[in-house]
Amino acid sequence: MSNSTPPGTSLTRKISLLAMLLTSIAVLGAALVSSWQQYNYFVTQVNNQLQILAEATALNMAAPSMFADKDAAQQTLAVLRVEPKVIAARLILINNKQLAEYRAVLPTPGSTPIVRDTLVRADVFWADEPLGYLELDVTLKPLREQFYGQIGWVLAAALVALLVSGILAWTLISRVMRPLGSLSELAQKVGDEGQYDARAPETSVEDEVGLLTRRFNAMLDRIEMQDSELRQNQELLEQRVFERTLELQYAREQAEAASKAKSDFLAVMSHEIRTPLNGIMGMTGLLLETELDSKQKRFARVARRSSEDLLLIINDILDFSKIEAGKLELESLPFSLNTLVEDIAERYAPIAQSKNLELLCRTPLPPVSVMGDGPRLGQVITNLLSNAIKFTEDGEVEIGVALVARHDDKLQLRFSVRDTGIGISPEQSAKLFQSFTQADSSMSRKYGGTGLGLAISQRLIEMMGGQIQLESLPGEGSRFYFDLHLEADNDASADVAFHPLKPLRTLVVDDNDVSRDILDEWLRTWGIAPVLAESAAEALALLNKQAKTDAPFELLLTDWAMPEMNAGAVLDSLAASPLFESLAVIILCPAGVAIQESLANRALMLFKPARQAELHGLIAQVAAGDFIYQPLGAPVSKQGTLATSGLKPLSGRVLLAEDNPVNQEVAKAMLQRMGLDLTLANNGQEALALIDRRGFDLVLMDCQMPVMDGFEASRRIRQREQSIGLPQVPIVALTANAISGDREHCLAQGMDDYLSKPFSQMQLYQTLSRWLPEQQTPSAVGGEAIEIDQQVIRQLRELREGLLLKIIGLFRGASPALITQLRQAVTTGDANLLYKTAHNFKNSAANLGLLDLAAACRDCEASARKGDMEDAAQQVDTILRLYDLSLEGLAELERKERST
Repeated sequence: MSNSTPPGTSLTRKISLLAMLLTSIAVLGAALVSSWQQYNYFVTQVNNQLQILAEATALNMAAPSMFADKDAAQQTLAVLRVEPKVIAARLILINNKQLAEYRAVLPTPGSTPIVRDTLVRADVFWADEPLGYLELDVTLKPLREQFYGQIGWVLAAALVALLVSGILAWTLISRVMRPLGSLSELAQKVGDEGQYDARAPETSVEDEVGLLTRRFNAMLDRIEMQDSELRQNQELLEQRVFERTLELQYAREQAEAASKAKSDFLAVMSHEIRTPLNGIMGMTGLLLETELDSKQKRFARVARRSSEDLLLIINDILDFSKIEAGKLELESLPFSLNTLVEDIAERYAPIAQSKNLELLCRTPLPPVSVMGDGPRLGQVITNLLSNAIKFTEDGEVEIGVALVARHDDKLQLRFSVRDTGIGISPEQSAKLFQSFTQADSSMSRKYGGTGLGLAISQRLIEMMGGQIQLESLPGEGSRFYFDLHLEADNDASADVAFHPLKPLRTLVVDDNDVSRDILDEWLRTWGIAPVLAESAAEALALLNKQAKTDAPFELLLTDWAMPEMNAGAVLDSLAASPLFESLAVIILCPAGVAIQESLANRALMLFKPARQAELHGLIAQVAAGDFIYQPLGAPVSKQGTLATSGLKPLSGRVLLAEDNPVNQEVAKAMLQRMGLDLTLANNGQEALALIDRRGFDLVLMDCQMPVMDGFEASRRIRQREQSIGLPQVPIVALTANAISGDREHCLAQGMDDYLSKPFSQMQLYQTLSRWLPEQQTPSAVGGEAIEIDQQVIRQLRELREGLLLKIIGLFRGASPALITQLRQAVTTGDANLLYKTAHNFKNSAANLGLLDLAAACRDCEASARKGDMEDAAQQVDTILRLYDLSLEGLAELERKERST
């Protein structure tokens, strides 16, 4: 930036103007103050003189005033013309009448009157008697004119002083500012152009300016030296930054390569582990369905259970790896919280019972349906529940969900798992959620586990917006809990309460306080106010006491296992008295406990922990009088033939491309059991050759094979179909990777579906049933009777004597509750309840070979899963019709069985 004015001119002008201004102000101020003081002095003197003049004139006015001599008074006033400051005078008598008046100048038309500046007054006396007063109008115009003249001279003097001071200031300041101007120009050059080698000319004068010049030059010396060092450091820094950038780029490439290698390694390990695991699980599953003695079955079950445990560990490691890599994504789909929690509790009830633990389940009332990732939430709850059962040797385990708050469609839900186990110390709690860590190293040896479960659970809950908390003390049990904010699923008719029940007089008997509290809460919500008893003895006393009144109990809801006396003993006591013939009894039985057949025709039964819908349905039947007592019996294994799973054989030609011989055998056995025509290929190239020779309805394609993998084979199959205009054959990918993105990769290569190894027969069937039709089998729906699969009946007879009758009794006792739930689900539009109930009914029907009823339940299940409630309602009508026919067929079968 250039300077258009001489160096120092701007500052010189400012200082010169300031000096001139200060001088002018001082001179002008002093002159004005002096003139003003002089003016005030003259005004005071004039006022005094005029007052004396007025008083002297008043003395001369005594006689004219006494005698009212106007002429004499006028002549006396005329003497005042000698005083030019008096412009008028008046003599006013005591009666306020004017006797005489004087005016120095008479006003003429158009003239400007002289304004009075002040008024002087003097009283007129005659022998101390007031006769009137004299007024003088005074003007100070002469004094003002004199004052204005003085002001003019003062301004002239101030102007002269201003000019003289300005000239002197300009001359003196220019001499001082010239060196400063040089410094300013130099500073500008240094600042704008960076000329650190420039220097200011030094003077011989030893003053502040000379000192400033020398110090300025010294500063430039230091700046020049520092600038030189800075340039050197900057060049060095640029070199280091360049080198560091190369290092970071190399490190990033290495990290990306390591991450890819890790992912590839996980994929390979997953494939290598899952491939033989698929063979183990598949073969043991098939083995369990063959004729085995008890020891062989036990060995096969141990192998099956061990392989399932190994699969859980592998899944934990894969989940942890996906979380660490940030590749695990949560879904948002509708699901029923009650169903989710009750399913988990039902699955773990036998495990808890095997350790003599009380498993309690507290679910929301009314039922709650939400949007979220149900499987991942279930994974967390399952892990917490599994740990609670694992680390509890005596007492109880409670799993619960509670609605804390609701704001419009946003629900705050608290999930908790409580146990009475070994507890955890604060020191152990601090590291409980760390990866590969357990509270105590001895726990890993005693209880097993990878130490990943809680770490994965915590990370999953954090992804959902919550935090797992722990309350625990050693020896006093533990309580894990977390809060989640989830959106209510309004589209699925969420939060639909069960319809109120008839207010039956009900007695609840349970020695467990928590279980008794849960049942009390449920019943009161449904409109029943129960009486609670803590023991069988107390219950019997209450029953006998109430039976003698006009309001005996109508329903007894009792736990099976109680101290001193179980429910069977209670029923024996009641059977001895005719007072209890009309008393309905519901027994809550621990999972896996065999109940005596002698209880037939004496009680309805439910496994613990009871589901809300099932208990509500049974009580509704009791209230309606529409129930039949049957023993619950031991649960029937769901492992069996395809028919016993309620699934119809499929129709079609299937090509299996698989290089592993064990997996070939497993898949071959499963596919042949489904009634499918199977052809094997050892790699993708063989699969292409077989497809060229014959047509297939579906291809099961393993992704990792020698010679040609499944991806390349799928691409070539699609190219061949497009080139010659063939319809697209469904290709189902079989992969053991289970890595995030693997499914998408398979679909991108032209495959239509995806199945992860190891897979069960049911998983394989569900996948294939989406692409292949069912085999057409004769049906007796339109006739007078229903056909029962005799192969299933024969297998039940062969398994154990009397098992067939027990299963028939189980079906007859449990199915009314399922029918009630089906009707309730249709009425309320609860697709989740309908899906679950139809699924359970399907399995129950298939266990007895009621294939038509099972097929109708399966169709209803599919419609409910898709949310098509209109079609599902039609399927329920079909189920009800087939159910009546099934009962007739079972009654005939039961009659024949008892007769033999």
